[in-house]
Amino acid sequence: MPTQIEEERRLRIKVSVWAYAYEIMNDPIATDQQFDEECAKVNIFLNTGRHDDWFRSNFDPWTGMWVRNHPDLAGLHRIYLMHKVKFRRIYGADQYVVCESFLPPNTTSIIVYNMHRKNGKRCVKSSRRVIL
Repeated sequence: MPTQIEEERRLRIKVSVWAYAYEIMNDPIATDQQFDEECAKVNIFLNTGRHDDWFRSNFDPWTGMWVRNHPDLAGLHRIYLMHKVKFRRIYGADQYVVCESFLPPNTTSIIVYNMHRKNGKRCVKSSRRVIL
């Protein structure tokens, strides 16, 4: 069972990614009502050990504009892509690439993942960057 701190971290990550998708990528992945309900649950006074001071100073539950100054925009982009990007299998091999229709504009390279199964789960065995 997650602790209160772990739940708060997950909640902050979720609303940050939702705000990033809406404000930066212009691609909402949650309704305004969902966003407002989740933001109302955020406890900025709980110390999570990650970006606490920033959240206290910048977070506003009524808007997502605060995400533009987030200290880890690259991390939010990575999580956004993991949520939005669809993977397809190449010719039955254990290689997966991002479908081109889901790539952000001006993408210059993608990563091809070589997968294998470990304890019944897919795991990345290796990866390589491919220049487009």
